[in-house]
Amino acid sequence: YEACRQLGLSGWGKVILGCRNKERGEEAMKKLKETTSKDVFELVIVDSENQASCIEAAKSLSGKLNCVILNAGRPLAKDSALKVTDSGSCANVAMHSGGPATFIEAAMSSGKLADNATVIYVSSEAARGIKPMGLAQVNLPKDAGGLDKLIRGEWRTKSGGESDEWDTMSEYGAMKLLGTLYFYSFARKNPKLTVFSVSPGIPSVEHAP
Repeated sequence: YEACRQLGLSGWGKVILGCRNKERGEEAMKKLKETTSKDVFELVIVDSENQASCIEAAKSLSGKLNCVILNAGRPLAKDSALKVTDSGSCANVAMHSGGPATFIEAAMSSGKLADNATVIYVSSEAARGIKPMGLAQVNLPKDAGGLDKLIRGEWRTKSGGESDEWDTMSEYGAMKLLGTLYFYSFARKNPKLTVFSVSPGIPSVEHAP
């Protein structure tokens, strides 16, 4: 919401919100129009956990995208994270890595991404395993078989193998790292595009003891 608000205020002629829930998306768009006094916002329904939804949303765009911001998502509890999606991956992979990758590939292949577009993938400090923040190092598989297990939700990144152990932030970090590595590869394959992997930012607040 905040990114859309600032884009609208900065003079972008069209700002498209990608939302999974139509009702909430329409509420957000109404609020954006009211708070910015700008009538530049459009709504596209897209569910990053659903491959077909990502492809359909990309193809439905009325023009070419000059900038795409792929938002951070949220850490998922175990039951939600391991839910199997239409593509066969677990929801954790689909939301944070597979969905954004599917959408951007579909936008490119359908001619909906400008030749010199900017793509911003919102990663996370969790992907880097920053110890002072209490985040464990991410252990990704080192072979294709292990990667298949990760995609299916059978690999535990904290222990570095198959395990019943579950740590929400470690698994979230692995998904964001997987997405970051994908967009690193995507950038090398598409040198005319500007591709960023950025931190979502951490608010400065006083934490209770």
